[in-house]
Amino acid sequence: MKKQILKSPLSSSHRSGFTLIELLVVIAIIAILIALLLPAVQQAREAARRSQCKNSLKQMGVAVQTFEESFKHLSTSNRPPATGSKRLAGLVRLLPYLDQAPLYKNYNQSLQWSDTNATQRSVVSTVLPTLLCPSNPQAGKLDGDPDSTTTPTGWAQTIAAAGDYSFSKGVDRGVQVLLPTVLSATSGLFTDPTAPANRYYGGMFVQNEDAKLRDVTDGLSTTIAIHESAGRPYYYRKAAGQIGSVPTNRVNAGGWCRPASDILVTGQLPNGAGLFGTVAFNATNGYDVGAETYPSGAFGVQGTSQPFAFHSGGANFCMGDGAVRFINDKIAFGVFVSLVTRSNKEVVGEY
Repeated sequence: MKKQILKSPLSSSHRSGFTLIELLVVIAIIAILIALLLPAVQQAREAARRSQCKNSLKQMGVAVQTFEESFKHLSTSNRPPATGSKRLAGLVRLLPYLDQAPLYKNYNQSLQWSDTNATQRSVVSTVLPTLLCPSNPQAGKLDGDPDSTTTPTGWAQTIAAAGDYSFSKGVDRGVQVLLPTVLSATSGLFTDPTAPANRYYGGMFVQNEDAKLRDVTDGLSTTIAIHESAGRPYYYRKAAGQIGSVPTNRVNAGGWCRPASDILVTGQLPNGAGLFGTVAFNATNGYDVGAETYPSGAFGVQGTSQPFAFHSGGANFCMGDGAVRFINDKIAFGVFVSLVTRSNKEVVGEY
């Protein structure tokens, strides 16, 4: 009689494992977890970028205050209206206070910013991380000179490193029609001393004048000194993203060495397809001058950029007292205009 040998279950050649259905379920669960985690990671990264942007503006605010303490006036831009005239951006004058003293020393103020001098070109093409928002996909790109009298090859020859932060020049006179109860048609206007016909509601950094902090009678904590204006010289609409490519589509601004980069607020249309609307900012980063000859028919020799950021829901602004605020882009246009003007006697509450 044969003895029956019992086999242990462990010795069985059969091995248990995942079925195909179980494997697909596991893969699906992992995919769902990744889908849930990715937005959180992206939000954390954007929060870090927004914080870095805020810190850069804070450095600029400190630099503005330090310059004013040293010279008893602000580092405003010199920008004569005629084509071919020599111009000096206020940001150039601020370089030593942004830890860029060697760059400032090499900048020749007797020359135009776009001069062919090799040293001048080297200075203005220097990318300054402090002047760049990390959320800007175009950070570090170059801007050109639209004035063929100073640069015969025209804008196509890019010269100047772009920046994402610009001095607040004021509010365009045309906005009065949109906000007649906020802006007076006859008073509160600043007259450019180099061009009496050029009048606008003055901000902290009016051009062609040594403006002072004491000129800001509306209060430093409620007056914008520096705007975030990202993406320049590329032309952006918030809803559609980048429109075309340079030089066919571009705003007249961007280079940190250009006085044209100072911002004169106009308001924006809701879809970003134009200016002089009641959206305060973030619909578009400016007016597209790509199809126009210089001087532009709509803006002449003036810059055409507007406040704009790639942050969700708003943008960073440096106030006159050096504080940096993130302002929601749904802010009422009248309140925003009141924050830009320096001496229109508006009372600004919560915003």
